[in-house]
Amino acid sequence: MPAELRKKFDAMSFEMVDEAAKRFVHTVGLRFKSGDWLNDYLPPQVLLDGDVSKFAMHDPMHDTTHFTPFVEKIRVPQGSKICIIGDVHGDLGYLVEVLAELQRLGYLDEDYRLIDPTVYIAFAGDYTNRNHHSVEVMLTLFYLYRHNLGRVFLLRGNHEYAISVRVVYEMYQAVISDRSDEPSRNSHGLKDSFIAEMSRKFSLYRFPDLLYWFDFLPMGLYVGCYDDKANQFDYLNVCHGGIEPGYSSAAFLASEARFERFKALDRYKAMEQLIADNVIPNAKNRLKFVFDSLTKRGLTQFAASFVEDGHIVNLEHRHNPRQLRLGMQWNSFLTESNENIAIASSHNHRNILFGQDLTNYFFAQASAPGHQIVSMVRGHQHLDDADAPMGLNSPMLNQLREQQGIVRQWDGAVYTMGDGGSATGWQSFLIVTTGKSLPEWQSTHYFRKDIEAPFEQKTTVFVVR
Repeated sequence: MPAELRKKFDAMSFEMVDEAAKRFVHTVGLRFKSGDWLNDYLPPQVLLDGDVSKFAMHDPMHDTTHFTPFVEKIRVPQGSKICIIGDVHGDLGYLVEVLAELQRLGYLDEDYRLIDPTVYIAFAGDYTNRNHHSVEVMLTLFYLYRHNLGRVFLLRGNHEYAISVRVVYEMYQAVISDRSDEPSRNSHGLKDSFIAEMSRKFSLYRFPDLLYWFDFLPMGLYVGCYDDKANQFDYLNVCHGGIEPGYSSAAFLASEARFERFKALDRYKAMEQLIADNVIPNAKNRLKFVFDSLTKRGLTQFAASFVEDGHIVNLEHRHNPRQLRLGMQWNSFLTESNENIAIASSHNHRNILFGQDLTNYFFAQASAPGHQIVSMVRGHQHLDDADAPMGLNSPMLNQLREQQGIVRQWDGAVYTMGDGGSATGWQSFLIVTTGKSLPEWQSTHYFRKDIEAPFEQKTTVFVVR
């Protein structure tokens, strides 16, 4: 570990961590050049300036004053390696071990600087909560980002909301005061929630201090590489959750822009088009059943944005992340055993799960001539889902355990990353290597169960098209 980081860990204080977060935010702001945004639709000046002096919650259940959802795009040379790391959740040991493996491979030096010009690193979100060292994970990520500008990417997960952090802490308080209805489930990792950790480590800490950096993280990353054989760019989409039907990346991918700010999500229009295109049998009734189920679970606003004509989610104003749940942070995928139902909703995550046909459909909707999305790599889905009336039986956690921490679905169309091992039992990460054409792309899965043992690896064709 770099000496600079060790020094920070040894002499950690609220003021030092706050300063490191502000330096990170300022560095991100420096990358937000006005000409790099699609249609010159810039984020608010507070983001461009990295100004966090007025950061605040709008109210206890809504977004922050800086909330601006956006995505990022890079185009890389053939032969590039994209290292993708799943949910860290405050597990500093896992993060350090993965970085040590990248050092062993000759990609990082002792100061965590990328020395191989072909290598990029993308983190798929969920950096805090559940383990002991969320603050140290933050500092390490800030350091990596600043010292590898434009080659390390930190994406936004569903835990990267101030309100999500607060809800986890309130669940913890309920558990320790015996007020929880589900103590066995809710107590998992709650004593190590981000707020609980910062409250222990920093006597000055008050919610939502230090959480402003969440708003400077993109919702997703598109990594493009030119395909000599197909005469097009092939794109890998890295995000935390899954598909957001109300957003199409087609114009963004075809442009030279590096960033796109979301103005609005028109999910109703996407569902109407899906029905008209007759992608799945009896689509209208199935969709109604799924969204009625979400309404019954209290996500009325979320369901309404798919089924009410004219109900467009305006992301230039407030939104409730506990209700609207942006797909790139929250949505998931069905496993192969659920292909007969095409689409479902989850009790566990209260989101939408997509099957193979709908996944390929939305990939096509989000692509443009000469610019094709070929795969999504993500984390987030570390639970088994079952709902008999829905017809849902999705054993994703079981598959993550059986497949050494990464599940590859549908010939590589989707890769679901595990965590640091607390849920899956495996420490794992993925390296995608681009080629002159898509059939030459490869994925190398690194994994180990015993943390004293070296990482093993298995390589396969990245995606079959």
